[in-house]
Amino acid sequence: TGTGTLYPRESAELGPKVTGVLSAILVEEGDRVKKGQVLFRLDAAQAALGVRQARALLDSAEVSLRATELEYKRTKELYERGSVAAALFDQLQARYDNAKNAVAQAQVALSMAQKTSADTVVRSPIDGVVTDKLKSVGETVTMMPPTIVLVVQDVRVLELRVRLPERALAALAPGARLRMRIPSLGLEREVEVKRINPSVDVVTRTVEVF
Repeated sequence: TGTGTLYPRESAELGPKVTGVLSAILVEEGDRVKKGQVLFRLDAAQAALGVRQARALLDSAEVSLRATELEYKRTKELYERGSVAAALFDQLQARYDNAKNAVAQAQVALSMAQKTSADTVVRSPIDGVVTDKLKSVGETVTMMPPTIVLVVQDVRVLELRVRLPERALAALAPGARLRMRIPSLGLEREVEVKRINPSVDVVTRTVEVF
């Protein structure tokens, strides 16, 4: 015999992906949530400004590229006819390459700004129940060190973990059946051993059975 504890099959401690101020928490403790459901949001005003700025820089870079590309093509035709010096064409070639690189960098900056904006919304990674609400609207939360805002657990399937005396190893193996009783609920169930921790606690001389 031994005393065990029931654990949820899955548990997720949810925090922000970016540092910011909580603007909305859309669930309460005890609420059932679906995978992908929005749980809380951070103030996205600064992130939205970042997206607009990155998009403006990309537009500017693309305009510069189009102008440089047009000049490059015209100069290339003259260069091929021998009307432009090689040194001048090489300089324009470098400008054209730099303009293309500037557009690529602006595209990356826009993608990063959009990701930051999207990260102000946090969704549930699993179906489950909100078991803890640890922060309130208006509080500042951080990515590092991580701030836990909500805890969501999937309690549809529970795992029993029990510590039994070391001598139980002689009679136990995966697939063995144990009888579990929950006196507070008046429940009694037969459960199957899924796995056994191979290490023995050196203090209590017990093994953990799942």
